Amino acid sequence: MLSDPAAERARRRIVGLAASGLDATALLGAAAAEVQTVVAYDGAVWATVDPETTIITGAVVQELPRESAAAFYENEYGHEDVNAFARLARGLRPVATASEATGGHLERSRLHREVGRAFGFLGDELRAAFTVGGSCWGVVSLGRRSPTPHFRQADVSFLASIAGPLAEGLRRAVLVDALQAPAARPARRPWSCSTRPERSWRPARRRGPGWRSSPWTTAWDATARRPRCAPWPRERATGGRPARARPFRSARGCVPRAGAGW
Repeated sequence: MLSDPAAERARRRIVGLAASGLDATALLGAAAAEVQTVVAYDGAVWATVDPETTIITGAVVQELPRESAAAFYENEYGHEDVNAFARLARGLRPVATASEATGGHLERSRLHREVGRAFGFLGDELRAAFTVGGSCWGVVSLGRRSPTPHFRQADVSFLASIAGPLAEGLRRAVLVDALQAPAARPARRPWSCSTRPERSWRPARRRGPGWRSSPWTTAWDATARRPRCAPWPRERATGGRPARARPFRSARGCVPRAGAGW
């Protein structure tokens, strides 16, 4: 139980949402609205991830410039940085702030230095990995435009208190979706890939009724053997409410192609 009554009420509502059977996008959007009543922030990415790779597979995005997406991906999957999602997912503390990780020197964070400054986010960042049973099913990044104040320990504790329930809710939503998928999609795997690292994963052509083609593809760096990062689509949030982004999927280990935007 949290010491702040308002935070405790919000936590209970989020726990209830996580157990209500919402799909992943609806759950993340509803959770974002509740978190905003407790934690002050100016922009956010709430995302589902592949539990094996922690690569983002879907997202609800709040108040982030479309042009920042490619840079965000490039930093997350192409460079070493503090509080990387993969590191948080494997660590003992799945919630952390950039200010704490850098000892109060935010410029030590590449995301802050190369991406945040370019798009007007000059303040602290609060991140969490939503893990359960050793697997990560979602992540969040909350950012502030103003250099001060930094996120408080109370903000960290609140996010930590909802990380487990959200992980359970996202895991349940993903598994339900997977169980329902065969009735709506063709039996043949709708993804093709080349075994050569310099080639790309690409969605195959439409293979039957019910299959909705996807625009995602990942180019692989032939030298580093890692995905070159690119943006994902979003619907811009309005009136301070979270964006209601359309769910999207990628092939395992793949991220959306360049040009798609948040």
